[in-house]
Amino acid sequence: MNTFKKWLLILTQSTRTILTFSLLTFFFSTALINLASSLDEDTINSVERITQTGAKISFITLPKDKTSWKDEKSLFVKSFMEAYELVPPEQLNSKFKAKQDVKEWLGATFQEECENFKKASHPLNFIVAFNEKAPGNIIGLMIIEQWQNKKDTLHIRQLAIGPKHKRHGYGKALMELVTDTKSGANQIIVDARTVNSGAQGFYKAMGFVKANGPHDPTLSSDKYEGFKWLRPAHF
Repeated sequence: MNTFKKWLLILTQSTRTILTFSLLTFFFSTALINLASSLDEDTINSVERITQTGAKISFITLPKDKTSWKDEKSLFVKSFMEAYELVPPEQLNSKFKAKQDVKEWLGATFQEECENFKKASHPLNFIVAFNEKAPGNIIGLMIIEQWQNKKDTLHIRQLAIGPKHKRHGYGKALMELVTDTKSGANQIIVDARTVNSGAQGFYKAMGFVKANGPHDPTLSSDKYEGFKWLRPAHF
């Protein structure tokens, strides 16, 4: 074999090696991106957690073709009505005059979240939590999505615990579901109303720190505080 053929053979083998490595890198990168792009439904639906009070709770992700949202809406409205119980209605909206205005607004907000969930083309999960001692009884919910184009960042759109189920560790259990390494999230962000001291206290207790204003650009900084959670290795 002459020198030219030897160099041609070496070049061919090198090219194959480079192409193989490139393809493997692409497939592994794609797999990692897909893992981090959303919470895995099968994983969520198989998780059970024991709260600080010893209660066992389970989780499910709701399908987009769900027809009735009555129970979820009721929990959502009741949860936030309690959170805003001592807040004058006009502080939430200058047009509000009575608690009924707040209730109707919360109902409309939940309906809007449902419509966004059904139409979403990006990773978005609607998660509900159940207590084993009360089958079928929803104790909490979370609506969480991939934030913009950041594959490792999750955005909590809504988090609500039924009034009679608060202060039993259920909110913490829901939060641990997304801070778990299996979620693929290295950062979790959320915006809370400045008048919702309970929500702000909860997020701080869960290791969230204040951000430089709200993350959602449509929210005003005088009414909302932004919070973020970072996986320890990413501080």
